[in-house]
Amino acid sequence: MGSDKRKSPRGPVSATVVLLDRGKPLGSYRVLNLSAVGALLVGRPPGVAKLEALVRLSTGQTVRAGATVARHEGGAGADDAAAFAVAFSAVTPADQKVIGKVVLTALEDARDATALVVVEAPEAWQVLRRELTSLGHPSFVVSTLKDALRFLEAPNVLTLALVDLGLPASDVEKVLSTLATKHPHIRRVTMALPAKPARGTARTRVQPLAQATLPSPWTRDSLSRALRD
Repeated sequence: MGSDKRKSPRGPVSATVVLLDRGKPLGSYRVLNLSAVGALLVGRPPGVAKLEALVRLSTGQTVRAGATVARHEGGAGADDAAAFAVAFSAVTPADQKVIGKVVLTALEDARDATALVVVEAPEAWQVLRRELTSLGHPSFVVSTLKDALRFLEAPNVLTLALVDLGLPASDVEKVLSTLATKHPHIRRVTMALPAKPARGTARTRVQPLAQATLPSPWTRDSLSRALRD
């Protein structure tokens, strides 16, 4: 097991893990980081020794494995402040390759990203990410305040941050204020969430800490202007 752990790349990925006890779902958990031998999950562990895990990857693939709780972190506060690690067992070689490929892709994205995209629903912004890449800004996507702050604290080459106004207002404010005070060289752009007209007023509000706002619907020209104006 030790040798396998050393050989298995681990990194932040967009994925969820459903834990089951004899086929009965116990909960769905957001993945903080993943490898072929285990995962770090947000929340509190179920009180069951032997589990089954369904790892649902952003690629649409699902990996099935045995799982045991290996470590618990966090205090007595909210679930978002807690995390626990699970160790996988009985992962097929093919599934190990699937996980390894997803993790390596995520690590490459994180290393090369010059744009951080903080959004409520990552799947809604794939076209934007492709356009950013074509404009010279490979991006890395996170969907929570905690993940955004963690990425900013790590070594990075960011020059741009795009923040979705569909996130809770307090999270938007925290990300922008952290950027303004600790990373002033990173350009701050807020984004209106597409196809949500009923909540458009709240989501397109002006953020004083933002240096530009990307309208909805956006175009290549409006994106280019938001990145440079």
